[in-house]
Amino acid sequence: MNTARDRRVGLIGLGALGYRLAARLLNNGVSLSVVDTEPKKVAAVEALGGCASATPLYLAEKTNPILLALPSPDAVETVMTGPEGLLYGMQHDTIILDLSTLDPATSQHWAAETANRGGTYLDAPVTCSITPGGGTAAAACGELTFLVGGDKAAFESILDLLETLGRRFHHLGPIGSGSAMKLISNHLSGIQTLAIAEVLNLAEACGFSTEKTLEICNDTVANSYVLESIVRPRLDNPDTHFAIQHMRKDHRLTQTLASQYGISLPLNDSALSLCDAMCEAGYGQRDAVASIEYFRRRRSRK
Repeated sequence: MNTARDRRVGLIGLGALGYRLAARLLNNGVSLSVVDTEPKKVAAVEALGGCASATPLYLAEKTNPILLALPSPDAVETVMTGPEGLLYGMQHDTIILDLSTLDPATSQHWAAETANRGGTYLDAPVTCSITPGGGTAAAACGELTFLVGGDKAAFESILDLLETLGRRFHHLGPIGSGSAMKLISNHLSGIQTLAIAEVLNLAEACGFSTEKTLEICNDTVANSYVLESIVRPRLDNPDTHFAIQHMRKDHRLTQTLASQYGISLPLNDSALSLCDAMCEAGYGQRDAVASIEYFRRRRSRK
């Protein structure tokens, strides 16, 4: 039976999530090769003991399973089928575990393409509910929740590896199930984040400090994981853990998913409009909690 340390693992994407996953795997003695478009990020992982691969194709020839931690469907497409894409180098029994937040149709497409080349693709976006600071903090300490769609036997065959990264694992059904549930989850958490930003703006206008409002809400029915474990820890943190442009992408994908079922999501529509406005105002690469600053800026102009 394989253990995590017996594997030669590949990881593509060293953003806010991917870098922390890489560090976690290396700290647990896992042999890891990585690919990223930014040499500085690759060098940082090499300093931790990881190996650099020049292209997704080369990485696929040497590793299995392969984890993807990418920001968008377009990025996944580039990695999978670009000039030196992953699909062209993978082994016959390769398992691709896609941790990216995608729409179900995209996940289903790549599962079919991977199967055509003898491999298995699982959609397995990640989130958390127990670690202060959200998903990036959970990635750093191995407390992620995995939402998995696809072949259950393939998922179970790499569970030893996933247990170095997470504490909760939900196999939700066929390909696309994990992606659908992640959009459902992010729909709710995104709206909560924006609602909290709006409320803090109102509270400040009424003369209450942000800290006092958070303290009171913590003792009322308004308390939530998003308020206490995401917004509060990131208030004075300039780092970007979940960029507003990625939040916009998720609300847009949720809108598309809902339209496929003829469902109207008016709150999601409002969230998407706000994300569009924030990106146009230059907040796209800022953390989602910076939406509080955006609301303050709008108030100060009136």
